[in-house]
Amino acid sequence: MDAAKCIDETPVLQPNPDISGIGVLLGFIVTAYGTLFCCIIKAIIDHKRSKSTNNTPNLDRWAFALRATIVSFSDQQVITGISIIIGGLSQLNAGISVYHWLSVVNLAWFSTITHLITLTVLREEFQKNMPIKILRITGMAVLITMLICVMGPVGYLISDTNGVPNTFPAWCLYHPSIEWRSEKRLLGKRYNWLYQLFAIGLLIYSFLTRLVLLLSQSGGVWSFVLRIPVDQPWKYTEDTLEMLQQSMNESDGHRRFVQLAGFKFLFSIHAVFLTGNDLYQSKTWEITWLSLAIAWGTIRIDVSRSGVSSLGNPSELSQDVRLQHNI
Repeated sequence: MDAAKCIDETPVLQPNPDISGIGVLLGFIVTAYGTLFCCIIKAIIDHKRSKSTNNTPNLDRWAFALRATIVSFSDQQVITGISIIIGGLSQLNAGISVYHWLSVVNLAWFSTITHLITLTVLREEFQKNMPIKILRITGMAVLITMLICVMGPVGYLISDTNGVPNTFPAWCLYHPSIEWRSEKRLLGKRYNWLYQLFAIGLLIYSFLTRLVLLLSQSGGVWSFVLRIPVDQPWKYTEDTLEMLQQSMNESDGHRRFVQLAGFKFLFSIHAVFLTGNDLYQSKTWEITWLSLAIAWGTIRIDVSRSGVSSLGNPSELSQDVRLQHNI
């Protein structure tokens, strides 16, 4: 493409069923929520199995079946996520619209978050197999890197003041130095840094936390990143608090008051860090906030599709859509 293509003069959004077709969207959404449901059930079953002192053959069979299903979903999400991004990039020079570019980003978001959920639930299984673990980490890194690259220019579409129409070529978003026009109207180029930093930061945080938890064993982040022994730094802080408490019991007057204040302060800090560490390694917390990320992706798809209206039946939106007056 060239600079002349950054002048949008068509009010009609051309259909692109391979990217924004209703079947494609439903396939991604149903798979994401189906995988989420299987992961939640698997986590509940694993919790019951770990607490049970007797044999649980029925739970074992369900856990095995769910594990096979989740692994299949996990592999599928990496492949489909990378494929949809490659499909969008291949159409960039051909003039893919920003509406369909947003569809690419949203569908890849679904694939990425769904894959992260599967890695959370199957963390222990993957930790035991080094080749599989490295393969999963590599696939996750490739998918997230590609998603961040296609998410970069989306910041121009989030700002309400730019007025970029859905029919505008997405190629122009990567070339903000070129003048953007739509129907003889000059378009703004304000970038929504806050939205982009939050979205990309969430992806990077998700990747790094999964990376650490996959590569580490029982020691968690402290053992893997900081090379601190498994029972540290909690054992050290607990010993320090115990020594301070013993010294406080042997003191009186002003010295005892100072030691008591110091003891309560250090104990509070210790409790906060211990709670944070437990929360960080909690599968329940991981599944919860990743579920919210999937829900956010659903809202993003709904918002982007609300910018267009169907000429006929709503189910035919992907086949023939027209730009609304207010985008």
